[in-house]
Amino acid sequence: MRLDETTGDRETETCPAGDDGQRNVIDTVPGQRSYTPLWAVRLVTWKDGADVRVLRSAAAVRAAQKAGDVTVQAMPIVVNCPVL
Repeated sequence: MRLDETTGDRETETCPAGDDGQRNVIDTVPGQRSYTPLWAVRLVTWKDGADVRVLRSAAAVRAAQKAGDVTVQAMPIVVNCPVL
């Protein structure tokens, strides 16, 4: 399972986009064959000049990366965080 944590301002803000703010993005849930409670963390950072917005799915993160709006960096940690 992937966990994408999105940052906006590279110094302080972690949830600057939209009224709802950015939440963690996961790409599978309990009941799906690919589900595991272990999350591989990736840090998603908005590039300067990008249209900062809430990314609500792993597909949206990939599309923003392909469009050159964000960078995605695999972090050297795995988080044990079951989805309830």
